[in-house]
Amino acid sequence: MIAPIHVLVRNVPPLVRDVLEHAIVSQRDMTLIADSAEAPPRAGVPAPDIVITAAPRADESQGVAAALSQWPRVPVLLVMLHGREAVMYELDIRTRELGERSPSELIDTIRRVVRSRRKPKRQV
Repeated sequence: MIAPIHVLVRNVPPLVRDVLEHAIVSQRDMTLIADSAEAPPRAGVPAPDIVITAAPRADESQGVAAALSQWPRVPVLLVMLHGREAVMYELDIRTRELGERSPSELIDTIRRVVRSRRKPKRQV
């Protein structure tokens, strides 16, 4: 038997929460878990496999940062309150072996990495 997908719905207005929870509980492979921010944590309650939160717009996503801070390896699905759009947030840890580097090569690497992260990202 496949383990169920543990879904946490957090910081979602009641009407939207009801719709999401109804959709989730109707799935055989998914289960809702209690939000530890809204209820005291219980022994034996699993960590979420995914967190769903909501905001009026993607740039108003304070709940995403809070969820990723609490569960850094868990994806967070942000549902827009106006319309049917959603955005998935995930922290991605990557490792790249750089080999031997001189101090000047380390400085070049620092500049390249920081500058590439500062470039505006295209929306998918």
